Amino acid sequence: MRSPVLPDILKYETHQSFLRAVLAQKKLKNSAFGLRSFAKKAGFGSPASISMIINGQRKLTLSAADKISNALSLTGKRRRYLMSLAKLDLARTQEEQARARHELLALRRGLEEAQIKLTQFRFLSEWYYPALYVLVGMDGFKPDYDLISRRMGRGLSQENIKTALQDLVTLGLVKEDQGRLIQSDGPIGTGDKVYDSAIYLYHKQMIGFALQALEMPREAREMNGLTVSIPKKQLPVVKEKIRAFRKDLNGFLSQDNSPGEVYQINIQLFPLTQEQKSED
Repeated sequence: MRSPVLPDILKYETHQSFLRAVLAQKKLKNSAFGLRSFAKKAGFGSPASISMIINGQRKLTLSAADKISNALSLTGKRRRYLMSLAKLDLARTQEEQARARHELLALRRGLEEAQIKLTQFRFLSEWYYPALYVLVGMDGFKPDYDLISRRMGRGLSQENIKTALQDLVTLGLVKEDQGRLIQSDGPIGTGDKVYDSAIYLYHKQMIGFALQALEMPREAREMNGLTVSIPKKQLPVVKEKIRAFRKDLNGFLSQDNSPGEVYQINIQLFPLTQEQKSED
């Protein structure tokens, strides 16, 4: 009898859920198959190793992912996908997490849902997507890729511009109206870890640009700072006041679509001191 096709790893967002599905399928075909059989086939010294990986008690190392790939005959992008899941599991910083999540989305691009997520990831992680969206909203905007790439600078190519504008249309943020591109009101979700990683990359880029902007003449930029004491109970109130100010300023500036330059306004709040733990 022909062996059943394995569950497609590209449809799983965690290695744990994929491995559980694989074991369940194999057990249906052969009731005697279990963790011991799988561990032996993959070359693990003990079934406990596989069990701990599946239960999240042990990280999926690149070596373990390689063994599992061989045991399941994973090749090509499906093998790379499992290795990227291992990178995500081993990630120690937000930067590493973000890069691993982007790799996973790119490998899943053939799936419709994943393609949309990848497009959303690009919008939320690349600095020039929101900048392009603002440019589209200005009077007289024309999709001249060469002009836009030269105006935005920072090594942005015409292909970058073309792809970004196509993505904005795909996401429903931009639409064609009487032969020209205009802004629309498509929503962008930011509610899961994939998008958290994208937003991390976005803010990292913008903080880097802010550092470069210190070299600009004072009349071209505004740098301000405030060092204060904030009781822990007041922190949510302070955050909400910052969000309210941002929304109010955005509403004020959105009333005028006259041509101008695109600016970035960063408002940053972070602790300069470390919380003291009480001594017993």
